[in-house]
Amino acid sequence: MAGGSDESYGIYVAGLAGIPDRVVSRARQLLTQLEAEGSLKEKLFDRSGQRDETPSLFDAAGSEAAAETAAWLEAREEVCRELEKLEIERMTPLEALEKLDRWRKRLEKNGHD
Repeated sequence: MAGGSDESYGIYVAGLAGIPDRVVSRARQLLTQLEAEGSLKEKLFDRSGQRDETPSLFDAAGSEAAAETAAWLEAREEVCRELEKLEIERMTPLEALEKLDRWRKRLEKNGHD
């Protein structure tokens, strides 16, 4: 489809993808701020075609949320790798439940409740 969309779905998709609520919330705040200040395209590029300085999702207010996201994504990848190697047919039901509990706690510890 030619042209762009009149709305951004990236923030919505980020929420669906499991990005922590704090990061998604910060992105919404920045989008609202940019929309209130005028056209997003005008904010991103000034009249000379140079990129304008816009608030970053990862500035001081968002850096903690960014670190939380990175930690959660890393923990999720580790859990997925362990799951791929798991020989579930050799586990007792109790062992399986204990493993699930450890994974859940690991993900919660890394910022995604």
